[in-house]
Amino acid sequence: MPEYAKGTAPEKCSGLKEALQYVVENSKRDVKTFTYDGKIYATEPLTAVAKVEYSTEPLKITTLNGFIDYVKENRDGIELLETLVQITGPSSVRLISIPDDRYRRACYIDSNAELPQIPFGRWLDIENFMITLQSSFAPSDDRETLMRYVGNLKEDESIQVTDDGVSQKIVARTGVSTVDTVILPNPVKLRPFRTFQELNQPESEFVLRIRKGGEIALFEADGGAWKVSCRALVKDALVNALKIVDGVCVIG
Repeated sequence: MPEYAKGTAPEKCSGLKEALQYVVENSKRDVKTFTYDGKIYATEPLTAVAKVEYSTEPLKITTLNGFIDYVKENRDGIELLETLVQITGPSSVRLISIPDDRYRRACYIDSNAELPQIPFGRWLDIENFMITLQSSFAPSDDRETLMRYVGNLKEDESIQVTDDGVSQKIVARTGVSTVDTVILPNPVKLRPFRTFQELNQPESEFVLRIRKGGEIALFEADGGAWKVSCRALVKDALVNALKIVDGVCVIG
């Protein structure tokens, strides 16, 4: 092989092999390390060679039954002993892996329930309030009672409301043509759709308020305890449904 001055490109190469060998030889550098003040330094920057990694987005669904079916069927061939079923919220659950050698977790499937946007704390007219009660709350005794009271309200600007901080007295129809004063119950126990609809919705307490003009609002009165109830319902459903599957661990 011909000799070339170090750091200069060969003017002529007899072949590709010689050219490549020249590049390799001229790219060699002696990396030295030394210690100063308790720290290790190198004469050249070192860069870790990253391996090519492939990943896929988690499967996204909206039902609890779909999540259970995915784990039971395990069509992706996941080693379930190396996974966790994590309840991430009152209406969300996912299947994740244990940490890899770089302390990262993979997510295989993520299920988030599709739920109505319930306008708690907002004033609604009678019509919209009745629609909300029927479309966003599961049937219950208090829901039926509340619908009966609200449906009989005398809606006008002169509506009389007496509020003692606990209950309210309002003007409502008590017969075909009779208008009388009735006392609305407070608090009321209702079951809004706030977790997967395959489950029985937990009951929560709400404060009902009506103001002149017939506007109505519901205010949450359980301090967020419904979130704990929803998580418990989701966990019970998952544990019962997946107990026949080896290696499944449910947390949350």
